[in-house]
Amino acid sequence: MPVKLIQLMDASNLTVLVVDDDFFNVQVLQAILENARFNVVPVYGGFEAIEKLSTEKIDLVLLDLLMPGIDGFQVLDFMKEDSRFSIIPVIVVSALTEYEHITKATEKGAKDYVTKPFINSILLEKVQRLVGV
Repeated sequence: MPVKLIQLMDASNLTVLVVDDDFFNVQVLQAILENARFNVVPVYGGFEAIEKLSTEKIDLVLLDLLMPGIDGFQVLDFMKEDSRFSIIPVIVVSALTEYEHITKATEKGAKDYVTKPFINSILLEKVQRLVGV
């Protein structure tokens, strides 16, 4: 029986929105993703995230939960309520480790949850799995 080859997407055609109010966290995530050839749109809060979702073609979101102003839960609510954004996969990257926060994030539409500090290779594997590269 012939083997079917599955063609994976090229990461260089994919854009990840990285949302965190901590500059260092954004820089680390951006470096990991760019090293894997993803395009990265870095933002430093929920207001910026909503703006970029509305103006850029985003394929995946890495989202912190604890941010001033509009927090990550509110960004998830915004995305869930709009069909243009509800299909975009979200991985929460947060220092919150309690079951209630993880459950709340997944109920609001997050596809995966990674706690800080994270292991780079595991985070990248989750990103690649969700976007098919």
